[in-house]
Amino acid sequence: MTPTGAAPAVPAGPDADAVAAAFGLPGHRPALYGPVARGYMGRIWRLDTDFGCWAVKESLAPLDREHARVTAGFESAAAAAGVPIPEPVPGNDGDPVRVVAGRELRCHRWVDLAELDTGLDPELLGDLLARLHRVEFDYPGSADRWYSAPVGSSTWDELIVGTARRAPFADRLAAMRDDLLAVEALIRPPAILQTCHRDLFADNVRAAGDGLCVFDWENCGEADPAGELGMVLFEFTREDPARTAALYRAYRLAGGPAEVTGPESFGMLIAVIHHIGEIGIRRWLASDAADDEAERDLNLGRVTEFLDEPLTVQLINDLADAARS
Repeated sequence: MTPTGAAPAVPAGPDADAVAAAFGLPGHRPALYGPVARGYMGRIWRLDTDFGCWAVKESLAPLDREHARVTAGFESAAAAAGVPIPEPVPGNDGDPVRVVAGRELRCHRWVDLAELDTGLDPELLGDLLARLHRVEFDYPGSADRWYSAPVGSSTWDELIVGTARRAPFADRLAAMRDDLLAVEALIRPPAILQTCHRDLFADNVRAAGDGLCVFDWENCGEADPAGELGMVLFEFTREDPARTAALYRAYRLAGGPAEVTGPESFGMLIAVIHHIGEIGIRRWLASDAADDEAERDLNLGRVTEFLDEPLTVQLINDLADAARS
């Protein structure tokens, strides 16, 4: 699934006939193109037949097959509740994963997606998130500290020491230490837990046709829905208090169960953004030690983004105030 206009041109990847057969895809003359997108954990190929188009996701790390099955179940439950998603295509036995020539693959109907856009209609976003948070789906034991715990002073100090005299961003990271800890002090333990998407950044919520589409459900699991609401408010409205208020109002009017009670409602956002920054720094250090220039440049970009757009106590307070205005 790629933005409209980003159609691939050169066949590549796994054997198209084998992939089509593995998922029982209709049509003839299958052709596989791409990869058309790539992330930390996987890459996307486009498979075309004379019947239609599909997105084939190849995992770049071994999959937890049980988690993949639960994820597919949550996707289906969300779709039944009116959350727009790319239709998953399981194998004939219902398993969402097929192994083709040693590659773990999952398949969805192709959806033409617009470019990444943090300016999506706040009322559509609020309604979509309310629908998602009303889905009844139990995934016990899937909570993860990535979404609820601070990185912490000892880890930040370790990274500051590790980057000193070695990383081009070392001085900036050291100068931000106290601010990082100040915003992490806003994190509180989750008030409640329910199954959430947990990755509703603009990469994974796009305009499609006259509506929205939510994809990349692999990170789903237990989280505080108020925290996920805070993440969405930040990602799509942070620069416009009127948009913040509109999204929150639409969410509540559509029956969204979570409430913004104050800056503590943004704890999940803080935890996730800071852990993303932490892993980016660790990967930069690893690629620098391995003298991997391409990987080092890739991770430098991610670290620079983290440092250029830091979360602050003032920003979090402003978001909380705007939502409740």
